[in-house]
Amino acid sequence: MRGSVGKSTWVCFDCRRAVRRPTHGASEVPCSGCRERMRCLGYKIRIPSKSDAGAWQRLRESLADDRIAGRKRKRNERVRRIHDLEQAAARLELRPANRERARLIRTLRATIESLRDP
Repeated sequence: MRGSVGKSTWVCFDCRRAVRRPTHGASEVPCSGCRERMRCLGYKIRIPSKSDAGAWQRLRESLADDRIAGRKRKRNERVRRIHDLEQAAARLELRPANRERARLIRTLRATIESLRDP
């Protein structure tokens, strides 16, 4: 049985063009109209007809909203992770000191700092 290569839909919002191209190994697909880089939308998103300018605009706005929501979600997850690590370090600092515990606290603090510097 041969391995299959998935195809995704790539769009140019300026020209309102859509093409299907392999997903694997394709980092850029140029638009045949304007030669600008097309955007990969995956294979499940319904593409409006070329003549429906309003639907193309709504699709563009929807994708922008999704991207913003994803960034907020990722930020919130990072803040939650930092908070959990800070609480774990604080609990360890309340316990009697020993070499292994001190090493673990340093590791937790280093992880916290790395999460704060993205």
